[in-house]
Amino acid sequence: MGYGFALEDNPHDSISLRLPAELDPMVYFLTRSNPLPPALVAKFRSWILSPREIITRFESKRAAYDGYAGLLRALSSKMIDLAGDIAVPTEAGRYAGIYRRSQRDLYILAYEAAKREMDKIRELTRIISVRSLPRERIKPRGMVDYAAVRWLCTQFQQESLRNEVGGHTETREYLIRLKRGFYDRVDWVEWESVECDEPDPQPKDMYKRFRKDGIDVSLETVQMAWRLWMDEHVEINVYPDAKEAFRMFADDKKALMAVLLGEEVDLGIFVEEMPDVDRVWTARDIQEIRRTST
Repeated sequence: MGYGFALEDNPHDSISLRLPAELDPMVYFLTRSNPLPPALVAKFRSWILSPREIITRFESKRAAYDGYAGLLRALSSKMIDLAGDIAVPTEAGRYAGIYRRSQRDLYILAYEAAKREMDKIRELTRIISVRSLPRERIKPRGMVDYAAVRWLCTQFQQESLRNEVGGHTETREYLIRLKRGFYDRVDWVEWESVECDEPDPQPKDMYKRFRKDGIDVSLETVQMAWRLWMDEHVEINVYPDAKEAFRMFADDKKALMAVLLGEEVDLGIFVEEMPDVDRVWTARDIQEIRRTST
């Protein structure tokens, strides 16, 4: 459009994508041949790295999946402004309509490419799903977190691995390796005091409720199980065909946004082998690694 006209299906069309300047000063270009620039994908992934991923410098599937999910949310917020077509009966209006459709198509290409990558990760990765936990489907979401942390505490109390809890000994083995390989080696009470202006009240609230329910577990174990759950779990969503979504909700941006954001169908922890850490880590150690790696 900079030349006063636009071409249908122009292979050289591009979108310049800017993120909030305080987060990232770079400009990324989405094109038909490269709808998902690797640097853009890496940026979204870097924002959601857990302490374990920071220390081990391991490119986890959880971080990759959540990074793509964050990118889809960002793309969706941009795409909805291109809903509907321009109907201006002039030459300039016709070119404006062509340009608008071209930009929308580029966003759709990027959206669908991110979807495919997420589907690949999900298809190739086993997940410890909340659907297999006792009291699954508890709502609201806070109760799902409560049930997951409670279940994790029961796993950690049975490190002998003699009995099956939840029917999956291999699941418990993986969780205990995760615990021993990293989460036992960080003081999570100290982490909360250093990392957060105000410590999250949930672990202590959960601990009090566990004790009230007759569960013999220490505050340290609850704190560690809660941290593991918050860092490791992933929301599995299903997403629409973006082109079809635009067709159906061309006149309703709010509905279009809701559809493009997808629907949660599962919640759990990906099972993937990651390196153990070799010593006890403090919150300040982790902060220093994060600072020097960005």
